[in-house]
Amino acid sequence: MLVELYETNNIATLQLVKSLLKINDIDHEIMNENTLQIGSLEAMGIQGAIVKVDANSYERAKELMIENKFMSSKAAIEEESAFVKWVNENFDFAFLKGQPFYIKLLIIVAVLLIILGAIIFLLVS
Repeated sequence: MLVELYETNNIATLQLVKSLLKINDIDHEIMNENTLQIGSLEAMGIQGAIVKVDANSYERAKELMIENKFMSSKAAIEEESAFVKWVNENFDFAFLKGQPFYIKLLIIVAVLLIILGAIIFLLVS
């Protein structure tokens, strides 16, 4: 069974990850690899390439990713602020799925500004 190991919107990073896994004889599969050639995936709301590995190789692959600075260690992930966790948990709609925190925050702020603008417009007119 394949499990998700990593996701990236950067084609160069993807090539490095693929090489790392291949050198270490870890079978892997890449989903959505061709979408990286489209352009700015964040702007279009498209999910990046997903690296999947066999469940039996997951821990070793994860260790390699951490050692080579492609992933943060568990301690670094747990230090994520409460606000970042709240945004990631509560704003994971289909078009935001898998998007980085800053993209979600940018969209939330834009929507709030539009709503605020509409309210001000209604109060003034």
